Amino acid sequence: MRNQAKLTGRRQLFALVALAIGMSTAQAAQPIKLIVPFAAGGVGDALARGIGEQLSSTLGESVVVENRPGAGNLIGLEYTKSQPADGRTIFLTSPSPFNLYPLTYKKLNYDADKDFIPVAEVAEFTNSFVTSVNQSFKTLPGYIEEVKKNPAKAQIGVTALGSGNHMATVILSGLVGVKLEPVTYKGGALIMNDLMGGHLPMGLDNSGSFIQSHHAGKIKVIATTGPQRSRALPDVPTLGELGLKGFEMANGWYAFYVRAGTPRATVDKLESAFLKAAADPKMKEKFAPMGLEINGRSGASVSSRITAEREAWRPVVLKSGYQTE
Repeated sequence: MRNQAKLTGRRQLFALVALAIGMSTAQAAQPIKLIVPFAAGGVGDALARGIGEQLSSTLGESVVVENRPGAGNLIGLEYTKSQPADGRTIFLTSPSPFNLYPLTYKKLNYDADKDFIPVAEVAEFTNSFVTSVNQSFKTLPGYIEEVKKNPAKAQIGVTALGSGNHMATVILSGLVGVKLEPVTYKGGALIMNDLMGGHLPMGLDNSGSFIQSHHAGKIKVIATTGPQRSRALPDVPTLGELGLKGFEMANGWYAFYVRAGTPRATVDKLESAFLKAAADPKMKEKFAPMGLEINGRSGASVSSRITAEREAWRPVVLKSGYQTE
């Protein structure tokens, strides 16, 4: 009986060890997921897939892109927050959920400073004011004059209220003394469709959404944000060149984040892999025509940038009086 009890105990121990090994193996077999809060086929999606290939090569692991668009990037963010803090679910986003939503939302289901760890910034981009080639105005000053005569043309299509592009319209309204009305769309492609169809006089979104159609003569980009012209749109003036100041922070950028609680060694490993991908000249060459400046900045620099930009946006948001649920 004693021998039989020992045998049973050993079998139970072996079963537990086998179960633990199996669970560990199963976890290791799970691919790393890059959560993209944009629709498939867009610039952000293309960037995630390009970076993902590099990440897979560096880490020797499978990397998949999972699109979870909607709610101004918050659907993808909240999904990432719901996943284990093990570094295998990584969120790619433009900065609004971290530098602006804490100011423009009355309540968020996350703490922008405590629930996520910035891993690395990988790209920067300008935003573009864009219109139909059939509009009577051909420049941004021309558009402002048109709105003064016809307030019905004050609508500007943006992809999210409370975002940087929304607040850029607030800055522009204050500078030119004309009230502009942001109208939300679920992506740059839908903005472009309404511009071409004559249903929307002006749009403002990631320049990459419009570059190809601008060069094809289907729509017209008339001004860009940022301190210098986009290399992909060398014929288009910046807002600063048009005498409109205060838009330097209205450029967008993409960074990767993981859940807070992810082990520091894992974060450091991912940061190194992302920075290696961003340093590849082929990446810079591939994404330049899409309006992306591949850069590569540490997670610490992302944290500093978020803090600085939030403080820079604060007086703009307060002046606008805008807050949403």
